[in-house]
Amino acid sequence: MDQLLVSLFDLAYSIATLALIAAGLALVFGLMRVINLAHGEFIVLGGYATITALQWGVNIWVAMLVVAPLTVGLFGFLVERLVIRWLYGRTVDTLLATWGLSLAMAGGMSMVFGTTTTGVPNPLGPVQLGAYQVG
Repeated sequence: MDQLLVSLFDLAYSIATLALIAAGLALVFGLMRVINLAHGEFIVLGGYATITALQWGVNIWVAMLVVAPLTVGLFGFLVERLVIRWLYGRTVDTLLATWGLSLAMAGGMSMVFGTTTTGVPNPLGPVQLGAYQVG
């Protein structure tokens, strides 16, 4: 029974994550008519901004709720002004531009941060579900 609760918790977490990402994609496409194929890299950029801020000694809540959104927002603003702005209304061109941006961002982050997986500690601690703990 406990294993079922843990599996349901993991399932709900995965569904909530995918729903949040899909809502962001739908919002960008609905407002700007741009299909962003670099959305995953923007999410990863926020994660790396959080990790870097933590390594510099910033509080985890400030890193997650202030540093990461500001970093991604500033980078997104620059991308919109330098790349996307000239491509509004041209769906195929925005697809190609954001795909190229995705490849460039993935390569750049691999060069800067390496290919190892780094995590962020759970600020709330584990949740006890029967005999199991879920982070």
